[in-house]
Amino acid sequence: MTTGAGFWPWRSYRATVGYEPDLNTLDIDWILAAFDERRDLAIERYERFVADGKHQPSPWSQLRNQVYLGSEQFVDEMQKRIQRTA
Repeated sequence: MTTGAGFWPWRSYRATVGYEPDLNTLDIDWILAAFDERRDLAIERYERFVADGKHQPSPWSQLRNQVYLGSEQFVDEMQKRIQRTA
């Protein structure tokens, strides 16, 4: 089976990079604007960004206390806030 974002038929990636027609219900301008003002450069940079994310460790492997993604300091601070409100 071929893998990669370009082969995911049920994801927005294909429409975002122009592999398939843009859907009326899909707003891709906001995500592309984060990569460049020029649409062609934005698409190229978005594709590179997605490709660079391949083979990265899952963020879920760093989940702490079953709810937090962050440093030990962040987790401690959140736990203190919860304890104050309880």
